[in-house]
Amino acid sequence: DCVGVGYWYTPSTGLNEGYVATETAGVWTLTTNFGLNASFSFFLEGVSCPVAGTCYAVGSGYTGAGPYVAVTLGLSGGVWSVINVPAAPGAGSAQLVNISCASTASCLVGGYAEPATNTVYGLTETLSPAGWSSQSGIGPTGALSPPIDFLNGAACSPGGPCLVFGTYDDAS
Repeated sequence: DCVGVGYWYTPSTGLNEGYVATETAGVWTLTTNFGLNASFSFFLEGVSCPVAGTCYAVGSGYTGAGPYVAVTLGLSGGVWSVINVPAAPGAGSAQLVNISCASTASCLVGGYAEPATNTVYGLTETLSPAGWSSQSGIGPTGALSPPIDFLNGAACSPGGPCLVFGTYDDAS
């Protein structure tokens, strides 16, 4: 089985709609109903399946002119549903880009938060046995002030450590 995520734009509504594409025995199916508000425009950009039947997908979305909010979905028992992850303090607008899972209880998500105009910090979500958590304000020493940092990748070894990576602007 294979799983992928993406989104499409619907001109008649002006909204983006995220989807999960699943392949089983050579047949692809799309899942688009995740119980989200019909006026919520959202993107799915990363997916990880640590074991067959358990997957997590991440992205972001917005309603009207509001800020972006992180979107995290989980697959359990054949059903995709929204996972409520606590927002990172001071994150403001938040977008999740990639996820990698070492196990069903260990995942790391990379993204970015924009607490103010022209200020962008790295943002992570983490799944541990204690549950989901998030952290923003992540960036390297030597980055611009205000920072422009993006965590746009995540990688985990099975049963091992995870890391996030990305880019930042510096003074050079």
